[in-house]
This record gives sequence, C-alpha cells and structure tokens, in this order.
Amino acid sequence: MFFKGLKFGMLLQIAIGPVCLMAFNASSTYGFLITVPFILAVTLVDAAFVAFSCTSVAVLINKSKVKRAIKIIGCTVLVLFGVYIITATLGIKLFSSIKALEIISAKNMFAQGIVLTIANPLTIVFWSGVFAAQIAQNNWQKKQIALFASGCVASTLLFLTLIAVLGSITKSFLAQDFIKILNIAVGIAVIIFGIRLLTKKESGASKSDISEIKY
Repeated sequence: MFFKGLKFGMLLQIAIGPVCLMAFNASSTYGFLITVPFILAVTLVDAAFVAFSCTSVAVLINKSKVKRAIKIIGCTVLVLFGVYIITATLGIKLFSSIKALEIISAKNMFAQGIVLTIANPLTIVFWSGVFAAQIAQNNWQKKQIALFASGCVASTLLFLTLIAVLGSITKSFLAQDFIKILNIAVGIAVIIFGIRLLTKKESGASKSDISEIKY
C-alpha cells in the first residue's frame, strides 16, 4: 500500500509548478544542504494536508464561501511572495517594512516552503476525495489508508530531493546572471500560479489543481 501511494503521488509531480521551481532554484543558488529545510517544510505541510483530509476540515473548506476566501488569501500571499522574490533579486527593497516577508527572506528556506505550500489548502479537498474513492472501491481499513497516505507524502520528499540534487549539480557551471534570471522566472511563476488559483472555477480541487499549484 505504501508503494501504491508513492506511485500515485509521483504521478502528481509531473506538472511543474512554483514549489518544484523553487527547490531547483534554491539548490542551484545556495546548494543542496540549504535547500533541505525547504523540502522538509513542504513535506510537513503535505503531511498535515493529508491528515486534515481525513477529518471534517475538508467538508468545511469545500463550502463555497470558505473556498472563495481561501483563494483570495492564497492568491494574495503568492503574488506578494512572487513580487518579493523578483524585487529581492534585483536589489530593490520594496518590502523592507513588512515583517512577514522579512521572515521568509532569501535564505530562510523553511519559511518559504511553508508559505508556498500552505497557500493552497484546497488540496485538502482533493485528498479527501482521493481517500473516499479508494475506501469505496477497495474497502480499505485504517492501516491500509495510513500506508497509502504515507506513500503519497513520501513522494513529495523523494521528488523534491531529486530536483534539489539536480539543481546542486548544475550549480557549478551556472553563471550568476543566469541564476538571477532563474530567480526572476521563479517569482513570475509564483505570481502566475497565485492568479490562477483565484481565477479557477469553483468546481472542487482536482488532480490538475494540486499538481499545477504545488509542484
């Protein structure tokens, strides 16, 4: 069951999103070890989302008004974060007075991982649907559900680790100007994904939603 969950989770990683780009960019800029806290943060939030999906929290989040509020907050966080990445790369101190953005400064990778992942809690709705379908089709018991869920969470850890290793390998021959361009590209990607989160039709969190926003 664990490997079934791992396989399913890896399929979600195919779509490239801001978290994946951030992992690669951080590793190619600062190195693999500094990127590890980012990977752990994303994995921890994923684990929390999966756990919440098995509770009544998913039902609450799936309500139209709550979902709309979440989208607005998530969009705002992602757009501000994306602008912050771009301005910081260009040496512009646009958000120097905003304490929240100071906390997620360039080398505070753990905070960046938390912010990027938690900005889309609608993934809880997706996971609740996945588990409900699997239980209905396969008549799984609690142990089987736990193993499947563990595999899904492990896929995040495995995939982002591989991306970070790839980024660290390229670090030695990437020019500084290219790294700056990559930083700006990541910032733009985060802004785009934030806007898409807000503008998507309210039809529930689908497999494409979770993969596009996260990975």
